Amino acid sequence: MNRTQYYDYAKNMILFGSHGPCSNVAGSRAWVPGLSLLDLEGQQKEQNGKRRNRRKKLKQKRKEKKEKGRKNKNRFDEVAECKKDSTKQPSVRKEGDIVSPSTRRPSKEV
Repeated sequence: MNRTQYYDYAKNMILFGSHGPCSNVAGSRAWVPGLSLLDLEGQQKEQNGKRRNRRKKLKQKRKEKKEKGRKNKNRFDEVAECKKDSTKQPSVRKEGDIVSPSTRRPSKEV
């Protein structure tokens, strides 16, 4: 038995239990006629790919959220600084920026 045959044999043992594909020994996977090891491997790879993509998306979302918070913090600091020093003007607010309640109120006209 060469190495690849042994690996196939071992894979069968792991997937289907010690009595081969038609085994109904407890703990072995049910064998569906016509289902090959390649199909099972393909399914597993597909699931792993979906999992990986989901994790990637979540990671990206967290990163964006953190970045947005950082931008807003800088914006709040800038507004506070401009309130102290009346000669400065805060930068123009962009669409999508979160605004603190203190900067949301319209200025009172005299």
